[in-house]
Amino acid sequence: MDGDVIKPAPRGVDNFDTLSNDAYLSVPAEAAIFGVSVNTAWRWHREGRLPPTVKLSPGCTRVRVGALRELLARGAA
Repeated sequence: MDGDVIKPAPRGVDNFDTLSNDAYLSVPAEAAIFGVSVNTAWRWHREGRLPPTVKLSPGCTRVRVGALRELLARGAA
């Protein structure tokens, strides 16, 4: 463990339960929720295992919180 760096959770992860269904999360935050790497989250998006992403602006791709909650309620992913 010596020298290991613990990174903080991406924004939105620790308050996921209080976010509006219309809020957006980053793909790194989504990956943290599912306990997978960001690369795996992107692959799951391409495979249709995760909800579609929304491009808010160049370099700003997000996922709707409501869509993630629906997926989690179904026990999918």
